Amino acid sequence: MLLDAQKIIHLFRYFWLLLAFSCGLYILSQNIIHSRDLSYQLNLQENISQNLEGLYPVQRTSYQADTQSLQILAEPLYLQAYVPVKFKQVQLSGHWFLNNQILDIGLKQKDATWVWQKVSNDDFVLTFALDNAQITNNKLEFIFSLPNLTPTDQVMLKDLVITLKR
Repeated sequence: MLLDAQKIIHLFRYFWLLLAFSCGLYILSQNIIHSRDLSYQLNLQENISQNLEGLYPVQRTSYQADTQSLQILAEPLYLQAYVPVKFKQVQLSGHWFLNNQILDIGLKQKDATWVWQKVSNDDFVLTFALDNAQITNNKLEFIFSLPNLTPTDQVMLKDLVITLKR
């Protein structure tokens, strides 16, 4: 009888160890990025989310509920994206209503300069290398500039996706 009680105690001990180990593995797997790419979709209604901050300052933008787009009132605008692990490049894609404007998008570098790329048509895909990008507090910083923007121009952002690639 004493032997059976010890077997039961050992069985329960191993069961609880297995359960604790399984819970630990589950928690770890939820916090590790499994894929090679990580994408963020900018929510135009909210300026700050868990992984994106921007476009800011918010006084330079206005959300249009009827078209579900963000009107750009002034420039420059900034955006920060969370980078949880090391990536090799970042891709920005989206849809703007530029109305014959040219949009310059820059990525901040370690020496506090910007690497610029131009967007001249409404649908765009840009890729930046992250070798010399400044990553402060695990965040990348982008700048959006419309140098010829006037108060009468109607420039709208319809969609913006940021994809980090390994």
